[in-house]
Amino acid sequence: MCMVELENDFSSTKGEIFTLFSAKDAGWAVPIPFAKAEFGMDGDVYFTDGPAVYRQQNGKLLILWSSWGEKGYTVGQAVSDSGKIEGPWRHLEQIVFGPDGRFWDSHVMRSFLLDPFSVAPPNSHPWAHWALCIGGEGKFVIDGTEYDIESGSWMHVPGGLEHTFWNTSKTEKLHILCIVPKEGDVNPLNGQGGFC
Repeated sequence: MCMVELENDFSSTKGEIFTLFSAKDAGWAVPIPFAKAEFGMDGDVYFTDGPAVYRQQNGKLLILWSSWGEKGYTVGQAVSDSGKIEGPWRHLEQIVFGPDGRFWDSHVMRSFLLDPFSVAPPNSHPWAHWALCIGGEGKFVIDGTEYDIESGSWMHVPGGLEHTFWNTSKTEKLHILCIVPKEGDVNPLNGQGGFC
């Protein structure tokens, strides 16, 4: 993964290309198995793709990025230990999204936003699911226990436990991705379903 500064009008680069990290530095990334057939390249060939850099309110700098994992195209996450774009970058072992065994045909992913100081209605349901905070900060309450959450926080919700999210920010929305079984998905045509 590299970076280079651009001219203000995006017409050309200025300065030198700087390498942030290599895909082979991440424990979950593997060489692409089709490098010879598709690209005529021998040896261990890795790739980086789709970078999305974001800064948490606590100042931590993160990057979501993609490469090839054991089961296909995979999205991982890295954190800059210095808080600067130059790094050094430390790769988190837990992947964010991936195929075949990481997520399932029987599940879907939904996204919801909570406005500042708003609360999702407390709810419970028979299915287990997972949630990932991708923006903002707030609280997650499950079975009476409260947790602070921020961008990058993962939550597991076993079936049958009451839970809710609330946004503690005065200005920023709380953005949550939920991975739920299909019966937990909101149907926009009839309003069935609900928050995570």
